[in-house]
Amino acid sequence: MVNIRPYATLSNPALDFRHEICNNSDVQKTNPYRIASVDRALVILSILGAGEAVSVTRAQKELGVAPSTAHRILSTLVGRGFAVQAKDRMYYAGPNLINPGRHHGRTPIRTLLRPTLEQLFRSIEETVHLAVLRYDSTITFVDGIEGKQHSRVALRIGQQLPALQSSGGKAISQMRHAGSPDDRVFISASDAYFDAPVKAISAAIGTYDSESYALTVTIPAERMTRDRQKRLAKELAWAVAAARRALTSKGY
Repeated sequence: MVNIRPYATLSNPALDFRHEICNNSDVQKTNPYRIASVDRALVILSILGAGEAVSVTRAQKELGVAPSTAHRILSTLVGRGFAVQAKDRMYYAGPNLINPGRHHGRTPIRTLLRPTLEQLFRSIEETVHLAVLRYDSTITFVDGIEGKQHSRVALRIGQQLPALQSSGGKAISQMRHAGSPDDRVFISASDAYFDAPVKAISAAIGTYDSESYALTVTIPAERMTRDRQKRLAKELAWAVAAARRALTSKGY
């Protein structure tokens, strides 16, 4: 079993006031300029930044909101890289909270790869995601576009899967074992079950700033014929080449 390692406690003195931020929530609520949703996210970030784990139940109690609202806030933070969810279902500080200036002066990878993701979607008209491997154990979907067919796979932005149980994680593993990806494309397929049987096929892009990325296509299992899988593999190979060019041109 692969275990996830939470990030170390932040050494940011600004976050040492976590308890003061939470304890002053009543004062914050009287602030006429307060934006409730932003304030709630900042409370959670202050807890994560102090190196503490957060569950949905704890977030609900800290914020005084419904469990569904607490879950949406945490999922949003995961999708933006400010939090990660471990196998114990607890949330910890994510890379953008620990090292917020990493991409300063450069366009974020997620933004650079959005045009490639859109072109891939136009080519296949199925749900597509950009996935990143974190901690060598977890695949996180950080961007995506949902298919338009009546029968389709819903977006999973912010959702995490064990790397070795996902096609994206398997493709990245193949790439890493082979060494430098140069112009080769590593593709892997897998079965999944969300609300119904799903087939997934992914291609590894490469490792940039210590994080490995992959493009993933997910479709209902009944539409994944052998010919369809071959076509999707070709489209993914094209998309990977385009993604690598985009990243190289911007200094990654």
